[in-house]
Parts: sequence; structure tokens; C-alpha cells
Amino acid sequence: PGEQVVITEKIHGTNSRVGLVASGSEGEPPLFVCGSRSNQTRQGVGSLYEVPLQMEPVRSLLRSVYDASPAATAVILFGELYGSVQSLRYGHEKGAVSYRAFDISVNGRMMDWDDVVVACEEHGVETVPLLYRGPFSVETLRELSGGDTTLGGGHMREGVVVHPAVERRDERGRRVMLKRLSDEYRLRAERISDSH
Repeated sequence: PGEQVVITEKIHGTNSRVGLVASGSEGEPPLFVCGSRSNQTRQGVGSLYEVPLQMEPVRSLLRSVYDASPAATAVILFGELYGSVQSLRYGHEKGAVSYRAFDISVNGRMMDWDDVVVACEEHGVETVPLLYRGPFSVETLRELSGGDTTLGGGHMREGVVVHPAVERRDERGRRVMLKRLSDEYRLRAERISDSH
């Protein structure tokens, strides 16, 4: 309670990771890679997860952070692909997909939110919507997790993601963050589950 936190909108889509990683061969340039939360592949396989790498601002951001970090072997940009991906479409037509970034890691270390925002703004990469920055309270968390999405489409917000304004890990070494789904979204998910 009271810790300075950042609360962003949780977007209903599919998790995306794109990165620039050392090739492993001396003298070879780093490679662009992409994937979901659990899978990674090289660019060029024709999957949905390549969409961010087709955006020059994303590639530019990855190159810039990689080059600015002399010991970097891996720079990963985490984001959400959304629109014609899940049941909440945010006003997108069939087949249309958008992208919003929410984290950057350098060699596995997450950057603070302000640094993520600066890097994204510098290269024109949109971030997930910031809903609140200030002292943490359960009341604020509950209030912000509900309501309508800020991304358009006239539907509910899936929920929120909360993390400290300054990245930290807990006593077990895990990243401190939490997600809270909106009550409306949870009820909707239960109704869908019950109907199957």
C-alpha cells in the first residue's frame, strides 16, 4: 500500500515478443526474432507474431536499445497484438490487427516504465494505455479494472496490469506485478464457459 505504481489497461489479445538477439557467431549481426509468451522463432516464417517486426518503428527501437547497451546480447520488446485476434475486437474489422508495447528487457532485466515510454515515444511505437500513476491502493485497483476500454469499440475493459514505477523483485527473485480482470469480463468468461 502506498508504493508508487503504474496501472495500465490489460488488452484482450495475444502476447507478443519481438527482439534483437546476438547471433552466436562472431562477426555476424544480431538477429530479429519473434514469438509468443512461450515460443520464439526467427523472422520470415509468416506468423501473426511477425506483425510488429514489419513496423519500422519497432525495428528502429530494438536497434537503438541494442546499440545503446554495450553488453547487450538480447533486447526484447513485449507487447500485445489485438483486434481481429480475440473476441474483444476494439472496433477492428475482420483481419485487422494492431500492436501496443508494454515492456522492454535488456539481457533479461526489465526497464522501468518511464524508460520504456521514452524509448517507445522516441521511435513512434504506441504503448498500452496508462490509466494511473500514483500510490497503490486496493480501491484504485478495483475502480480502474472495470468500465469500458480506452481503445475504442464500445466494449468492456478486460482488466488492468499493475507494477511498481521502479522495477523490483520480491524476496524470491520474482518480478513484482499483478493483473486484475474486470468483474464484467470474468462474468462474461464464466457465461461463455458455462454455455459450452
